[in-house]
Amino acid sequence: MHGESIESQALDPSVSDDEARAELERVLQDPAFHSTERNKKFLRFVAEELFQGRSEAVKAYSVAVDVFGRPPTFDPAIDPIVRIEATRLRASLTRYYERHGRKGGVYVDLPKGRYVPVFGRLEADGSGNSQPLQPSVSSVREEPPEESGSAPRLQTGRRRKWAIASLMAVGLALPAAITLFQIFGGAGGGVLSDKPRLLVEARLSGDATDADALQIQDLLLSALSKFQTLRVVADRRTSLNEADLADTSLFTNAASPMQQSSYRVTIRYPKDGSSRSASWQLLDVANGEILMSGEERTRGDEDAPGDAREQLAAQVAVRLAGVRGVINSLETARELENPTLGNGCLLRSYLALSQADTRALNAARDCLERTLALRKGAPDVHAALARVLLAIDPVEAPSGLTERALQLANKAASLAPYFDRAAEAQMLALQRIGRTDAAIAAGRRALALNPNNADISARLSEILLASGQWDDAVSMAIGSRLIESRLNPDAELTLAFVDYRRGRFDTAFERLQQLGNTHRFEASLLRAATLAELGRDKDAISVLNLLETHSRSLRSAMAARHFTPELIGLVETGLAKAGIVID
Repeated sequence: MHGESIESQALDPSVSDDEARAELERVLQDPAFHSTERNKKFLRFVAEELFQGRSEAVKAYSVAVDVFGRPPTFDPAIDPIVRIEATRLRASLTRYYERHGRKGGVYVDLPKGRYVPVFGRLEADGSGNSQPLQPSVSSVREEPPEESGSAPRLQTGRRRKWAIASLMAVGLALPAAITLFQIFGGAGGGVLSDKPRLLVEARLSGDATDADALQIQDLLLSALSKFQTLRVVADRRTSLNEADLADTSLFTNAASPMQQSSYRVTIRYPKDGSSRSASWQLLDVANGEILMSGEERTRGDEDAPGDAREQLAAQVAVRLAGVRGVINSLETARELENPTLGNGCLLRSYLALSQADTRALNAARDCLERTLALRKGAPDVHAALARVLLAIDPVEAPSGLTERALQLANKAASLAPYFDRAAEAQMLALQRIGRTDAAIAAGRRALALNPNNADISARLSEILLASGQWDDAVSMAIGSRLIESRLNPDAELTLAFVDYRRGRFDTAFERLQQLGNTHRFEASLLRAATLAELGRDKDAISVLNLLETHSRSLRSAMAARHFTPELIGLVETGLAKAGIVID
């Protein structure tokens, strides 16, 4: 109803304030309500804002800063943590009341598209299951009116573009999306999906095609193919008209029974060939919708146009074909709604790997095992399963999973010797079993296969750091940041260790703060040592108390990660300043 406050929409007239407060406390204290502690805090926060008459102030920003500890610079258009955790909390409440709700009893819900809870009474449907009553006024928006960049879900194109932006947003945004992996389908259905197809065309500004444009196209085809996340097709026509676009045989693989999406990218290069920028536009072939467009600019020597074209092609390839690129982000958004085996399973496994969530990793393992049974010769599935098994197997108490992970990585490399992620899986597996030199060699081989894979560069930087090769570690970490402008947690952790070693404790702590509340052993250990060096002894001890390890001592935990004696000594020295002695 126009003009009514949010509070009037959120409280059923039959539910008093006291009943609503009592129900909130009952749910939060009930062991049968399965939700994370931070999402219980989320529910309490938004409910208290409602009770205090401040519902109008409940925005993604306030929840992110006050509940999830995001910095004041938080932007909901870049980091969708609040939306994603709201989805998770909403699912927890739904499951709880489906199992434990009573007819006539009070319930609390978090309606889709808003962060203000509602309280109402349950009624029974014809089958006897409890169903929540709608609030007396139910004018719930499809999307909350966030302060920055979030578009209402009014049309398919805008919703899909939000999904792309959400999953491309990095740092904490991408890991946060993993909660959707658990909610939307676990191991995936029986449909087998294939890599999306991408038709590539290059034009000079305008519609003309000449040698310069074709060179850009060839460079882009080469850069895209190195990622091996798409099926790339070149278009050599002078133009594509409406009849061409209607001919789906140009973009689809009729021989494949698998589910597959098709896209077209057009890259435009200035006519004079001297510019160090190029624009691109991505189109969904199925409906002609323009999904995203952008402009890339190169760095470096202005007198090297050949290098400029190569840089432009590389940057567009990263933007489109990277694991967090536009196309794979869009495919992942679809996958979360309708899980599949095959390529969809791979995309969800990459999300699972981005956050150490045991349930999500086990679901990814199940999905990949099922896919492998159907596609025994797929190197990407072998490589992804190897990484998932390494993530599941405790570093300090390895089981047979680590050994199998190495076998899978080796199999992936034998099936596809020029596949960068196969070599990357070998690198990680070899490092886990202590074969550091072989791991570094595998990492360098992976980078040679695809110099534009920022994740490989970042992960290799950590291995180089742990082995004491500080200068090479810095070069790799900085190289990762140059490839992809986003914050890469692995590269940032390497640089934080380097700052710590150089005595720049304030800078090291700032880098660690950018990583958020990560539970990685290395990050938590360095955070504690840095806090101790800064004289914040109590905070250092608190961080260590939250550290989870399977080892009897921190020293053995560091040794299990193959830290050099120098690195262990640096950490020990810092912790000692807070009175912490490593056994």
